Amino acid sequence: MSYLDGVKNSDVAEKLDIHSYMLSRWRKEYREGLIVTDKKKRLTNTKKDKKRADKTSKA
Repeated sequence: MSYLDGVKNSDVAEKLDIHSYMLSRWRKEYREGLIVTDKKKRLTNTKKDKKRADKTSKA
């Protein structure tokens, strides 16, 4: 919704009852590939998952 022409991040954030900074941050992380959606449509942060996998493999 925030990618539509003529729609401001601040308007979308207000409708979602979140701070506009968070929406901007999530959009940036999505563009950078830090946030992806897996096949189950569950939001996954790949950077955190990699760190978690590294910790468990060392143990």
